This record gives sequence, structure tokens and C-alpha cells, in this order.
Amino acid sequence: MPNHSLSLILPACNDAQNLSATVENAVSALSNVVSELEILIVDDGSTDTTAEVCDRLASRHPMVRVIRHPRTRGYGAALRSGFAEARCDLVFFTDGDGQFRFGQVAEFMAQIDAVHMVLGYRAESQGRWQHRANSCIGHWLARTLLDVRVRDINCPYKLFHRHFLQRLPLTSEGAMINTELLSLAAQAGWTFHEVAVAHYPRKCGAATGATFQVVTRTLAEYLQLQRRIAGLRRS
Repeated sequence: MPNHSLSLILPACNDAQNLSATVENAVSALSNVVSELEILIVDDGSTDTTAEVCDRLASRHPMVRVIRHPRTRGYGAALRSGFAEARCDLVFFTDGDGQFRFGQVAEFMAQIDAVHMVLGYRAESQGRWQHRANSCIGHWLARTLLDVRVRDINCPYKLFHRHFLQRLPLTSEGAMINTELLSLAAQAGWTFHEVAVAHYPRKCGAATGATFQVVTRTLAEYLQLQRRIAGLRRS
């Protein structure tokens, strides 16, 4: 019998076309590898039919719970809402758009008892060149200024012990959430293991991570985080 329970966090914003397949894949892949599974879908103010899809999934699968944001607050806010509501001893998150599968979660769980967190990195990114360019810049800044030394900061395929994760004072509303999380973990001396994960092209919908608005907000959050981490280092 598996000895860990798992909270799966799925942030979703206008992912009506992708969400059902993602959740069905999660239920099929994870139900027999954990002692208890809960799936928390965080509907971040979607304006398509994501809310209706969430309701159907919750009625079909008892382990599905839906968290709703009345307006779109951002990727970081969606993850933080999921983290706060997680009940199981392990917390895993990925995106609701179907670009990652769940077959490798068992491999992550086999590593988690020896470290604070297990981090995925994309074996081959299927993102557009703008996303890859932004990622390269972000990695350089995080490594140089924040001492975050991981292969793929923003890869949304990460596993944590819940009692450690919920201690982190996360504040990011947007795309800086991964950098903030890993920066605070580095300051706390967390250990980690990295695993290459398969990344698939997005079938439906449009990604929002490289829009001018998101990039601008991320830069502002980066400056705030830099000052915050510097304060922690001085204290």
C-alpha cells in the first residue's frame, strides 16, 4: 500500500478545452500510487466555460475540489490558494493545460523522503521562442542574484512536503511565484532532487506567460523579491 497522500494543484485560467483530459489523466495515473488523492482545481477568474467543466469534474470524481477566484489574480495567486487548501502530506503542482502527464509522479515520490522537494526540468521544451528567451534571462538573474541553482525554475512539475511548503511566506501573485518559492527554499537550506520530464505541445487555447502585461508584472515582482531576499540575508 502506498504510504503517502497527495494533493494535486491545478491552476486553470480559460482552460476549458484542456482541463477534462488533464484531470482524467491524473485520476488514471495517480489513484493507485498514493494512499489518498485530492485534486484541487483553482479556477483563476476564467471567462470561458472552465467553471462548468470544473463542476462536471467535481461531480464525476469525489477527490476533485474546486477553488474559485472571482477575477483573474495571476498564476502565483492561483498556486498559493491551492497550497493553502491542501490537506495531504505531499503537494504536487502542474498546469491544467495538458502539457505535462502524470506518469512520472511515482518517480518523484520515490525520491521525496530523502529531500525537501523534487523538481522537474523539461527534457525538451515545446514552448515558443519568446518563452524560451524569457526563461534564459530569468535563470541567469535568479542564479546570479538569488542563488537559485536549478535547471528549470519555471517548470510546473514540482513535489513538496506540505508541512514544509506551507511554512514559506509566499506573496507573489504572478509568474514570479516559482522564483520566489525556490529563493526562499534556498535561504532555508532546502535540499532537492531534479528529474527530467516530458513536455508536450499545448493542444488548445493560448498561453499567457509571455504577454507584455505578465512580463511587466514579473519584472516588478522580481525587484521586490530581490530586496526581500537581501533583507533575509542581512537578518
